[in-house]
Amino acid sequence: MAISEARRVKIRLYMGYNFAVDFPSKEALINRIQASGDGGIMPDGSTENEALSILDDLAAIELQRQGLRSTADAGDVDELRTDAPRGGLYLRQEGRILVKRLARLLGDTPQYDAFGPGQW
Repeated sequence: MAISEARRVKIRLYMGYNFAVDFPSKEALINRIQASGDGGIMPDGSTENEALSILDDLAAIELQRQGLRSTADAGDVDELRTDAPRGGLYLRQEGRILVKRLARLLGDTPQYDAFGPGQW
């Protein structure tokens, strides 16, 4: 199963690839983690599947971060104390860990901090 364009967009976003400048070389990195039958160099789809799993985990983190935005001002919810800033820090750190794992699979370095202020 080849990596879909929607998933490629997410990889480019998390890795900080500049589509206009880096497209051929960075796209080749994405292509090569696919199985040889899908145009990659891997013997099977294990590496691609791991990358897709990381993307799923990153999507879950993004959803949790969005949820924290709505509770950031709440403070107490039904006598349960929320700590949105600390939760946000934790989620950003987890996101960075996952992006670095994705980078390791691609054999590249993230060019952008998708969970921070920008450049690494």
